[in-house]
Amino acid sequence: MAKFKLNVAEPKTGKASTSELEGPKAKPLLGRAIGETVDGSTIGISGKKVMITGASDKDGIPQRADVHGGGKKQIILTRGIGFKAKKAQRERKLVRGRMITEETYQVNLTIIEPESSMKSSDSQKENKGKS
Repeated sequence: MAKFKLNVAEPKTGKASTSELEGPKAKPLLGRAIGETVDGSTIGISGKKVMITGASDKDGIPQRADVHGGGKKQIILTRGIGFKAKKAQRERKLVRGRMITEETYQVNLTIIEPESSMKSSDSQKENKGKS
């Protein structure tokens, strides 16, 4: 059964919280990809939408959004997630694909404000400016 450690970031406040999902509660995340949005109520955050921003497996191998699938792959990197390069440096590194699988241990999420509340907050700002 899948067990995930969730790191949920809230950009509005700049705070992050951690929680764990195990068993049937973790199933909604299986098969999802980095960059997808998920309804927060399926993972215990009611009334919010969350975007998957990254993940890593039990060995600490990072998952990259530009690698297909969920398995381990050795790719040549010049920069980005999983590799900090100096000028003109390239290296073959082991990374995982973008799909969340049973081997994934940590999932990074960011809370996205629903569009309807964003529109209402924009209209409130406009009304304050007119006063």
